[in-house]
Amino acid sequence: MRGVPHLLIGASVGVLLAGGTGRQAWPIVAVAAGSALLPDLDHPTSTESGLFRGATGLAGLVVGAGTTAAALERTHDVAIAVALGMVTWLVVLFLTQRLAPWRLIAHRGPFHSILAAITVGFLVWATTQQVDLAIALVAGWLSHLVADGATHMGQPLLWPLSPRPVHLTPWALRFRSGSWLEWPLSLACLLASTRFTGL
Repeated sequence: MRGVPHLLIGASVGVLLAGGTGRQAWPIVAVAAGSALLPDLDHPTSTESGLFRGATGLAGLVVGAGTTAAALERTHDVAIAVALGMVTWLVVLFLTQRLAPWRLIAHRGPFHSILAAITVGFLVWATTQQVDLAIALVAGWLSHLVADGATHMGQPLLWPLSPRPVHLTPWALRFRSGSWLEWPLSLACLLASTRFTGL
């Protein structure tokens, strides 16, 4: 599926979670919607990969600017400081592009597994101690897997136990990834979740 339908389905899961807990809805909805995009970081032209490129470019600029400021404070030489900042920026860009997920992991590979969702959720909980955010992240990630499970390609839900693609719908109900059916299905999910919770 494409990025925006995944985002809408993830948001609908977030709405259900937020409505069920009675807490402030939007942080949960945002985390679930955002995490519904993450499994497709293994594809170079996905919405998520485009966001990754933008984020790493911004990170490179921030680190480069920090390096420039630190070098200027130490050397008081503008040319050296700017040169160091530019080199740092280029190194960050080079490293992040070389370590980009789509260069290291096959599309619909490990990122499209239940284990990946649980692992990332555990890491978020371990670093933030925010159980509700970790649950929203796992739920959004799993919503991506469920949505892709209705396509013809299937996915390795049980990786690493089995790399074989798993389909969650009968053959007659599967659709091609990227087809027009994604839009009404994702919008119906969002509408149903808001109606169900009253948000």
